[in-house]
Amino acid sequence: MIEMTWNPRISRRHLVGGAAGLTGAALLGSGPIRGAAAIPAAADVAGSSSGAASLEFDQRAYVELDAALLHTQKATYPRIKKLPDGRYLLLYQDAQIGWNIFWSLSDDLRSWSDPQKLFAAHKVMDGQDDQAYSTADAVILANGDILAVCSYRASKNFYKIWDVSGLALRRSTDNGATWDDERVIYVGPNWEPYLCQLASGEVQVYFSHIAPKMAVENTPHSSGVAIIRSFDDGATWVPDVVAYPYAADRVAQQYRTTSENGVKMFTDQMPSAIETGPPGRIALAVESAQPDGGPMRISLIHTDRNWPDTLDMDETGPADRVNSIFPGAAPYLAQFPTGETVLAYNTSSRQYLRLGDSEARTFGEPHDYLPGTGYWGSIELTGDQTLVSSMAYVKSTGNALMIGTLHLNRALTVHQFPRRATADLRVWPESSSRLFLGGDSQAQVTIRAGRHGSTLLLRLERRDDHLVDGDAVTIYLASRRTPGRRLRLTVDGQGAVGVAAFAGGVYADDGATVVTSRTVAPAHDDAAAWELAVPLVPMRPHGAELGLTATLTNVDEPGGAAVTTSLVGVDLDDPRTWFDLRLGG
Repeated sequence: MIEMTWNPRISRRHLVGGAAGLTGAALLGSGPIRGAAAIPAAADVAGSSSGAASLEFDQRAYVELDAALLHTQKATYPRIKKLPDGRYLLLYQDAQIGWNIFWSLSDDLRSWSDPQKLFAAHKVMDGQDDQAYSTADAVILANGDILAVCSYRASKNFYKIWDVSGLALRRSTDNGATWDDERVIYVGPNWEPYLCQLASGEVQVYFSHIAPKMAVENTPHSSGVAIIRSFDDGATWVPDVVAYPYAADRVAQQYRTTSENGVKMFTDQMPSAIETGPPGRIALAVESAQPDGGPMRISLIHTDRNWPDTLDMDETGPADRVNSIFPGAAPYLAQFPTGETVLAYNTSSRQYLRLGDSEARTFGEPHDYLPGTGYWGSIELTGDQTLVSSMAYVKSTGNALMIGTLHLNRALTVHQFPRRATADLRVWPESSSRLFLGGDSQAQVTIRAGRHGSTLLLRLERRDDHLVDGDAVTIYLASRRTPGRRLRLTVDGQGAVGVAAFAGGVYADDGATVVTSRTVAPAHDDAAAWELAVPLVPMRPHGAELGLTATLTNVDEPGGAAVTTSLVGVDLDDPRTWFDLRLGG
């Protein structure tokens, strides 16, 4: 394994001009944005109790894989998949439109095995042409197998001879250690396959379907989205397309223009799909070319019945779609177990992410997190509240691959400790929900919530290269029924707590409210952790509801400037934008 060193990145504030919210009312068409944050009160937003949710970048976890490691100056089109054994698989190609597909494995997204060729270019047509490979994607099946699929083509004859292009598949049954022989699962010109498995077990390969119009009407710049399906974990595929006119099940395309020869031209390409609800309810994101030749735009397409109808060659559809809603290319979708969807895409050479509702129909404002410029990125869930984003970082010295970790912040689930559990016997469950701060410095903190009778318990874990005087975590609590009733808890680097109450529009020291702090065992070697005990009576949390937010101050950043990180999407002066604590009982 090759160890990649941590790469300091530009502050997210510099990149996006401040912490702006991906919250319920900020979702497209659902309400106005208020300042730097949106009003978190929309119903059925991403499954969150208050409607508030946001993504926070993990600066400490950011990694760049350089050209020397990647064995190419032109690495692009990264795809990262989390494997059943907890490791990670990376796929990428070594040229902008592809030549070879490489693979590598990692335990921690930082150290990677020496990359090897998964699909290797070679001579075809009696040595008169080269078979090249592009745009690989992969899926981890329910049985643990990995399927990797990419487009292949004869480099010189792609637009001339139709049966020298197609989709190639390789399978691993041992978490990527070895791979079965390559086999063809579709014949015909295509680009950009995307793989997913439905809850039913059906495996789908979506791809940019430039045949059969290319073969029938000689229209190389007309596209749509088609799928092939497997009901036996990829052993066989339907339709079994091996010959003219190379027609798979066309499921999405929109009319773009008519050529000078009277041929209708279509668009929709580079698909990404997720099953969002009941069996067969699928959201599909595509990039769509514009009639005037302007920049690509993102279109969203939906079905409730797993694409029951196949479109004719010149038919627009399906009906349930919204076309070209905002500029962007190369979309990629993911969904958290709690319902929030994430749409990643590229525009102006940056990767942007939008947080969306549980059906991937409405999305919030775009935010960029990765520091470099490039194209063709992707995202992958790596935990209940974490995802990884990746994209090529195009450099004159050789492309790097950026790998960033983001955390989902949403309403905190409060763990109920039994009344008999004394402080020394309390054990925090590993799976409990948390808030994360850490996008603006190497320091970071996670906050988890619990309740023990009439006491609110807050567990703070701070990771920091150096804990020094002035470092602090500040927690704000507010009653939902009486927003003017607020507390501010300031926790220094040794865990000591200062308490202030809100009155007359300002916070003032509160000697009446006693908040205790005790040191607890951290989950990381480079961390300190404390458990705060906050009496609930002063908050009078009518209906057992509180709002919570926090800031993280780190004073020993490079250059000596202190950095204070706020939770994305939160206005400290407006408790309506804070995250819910539902205390129960």
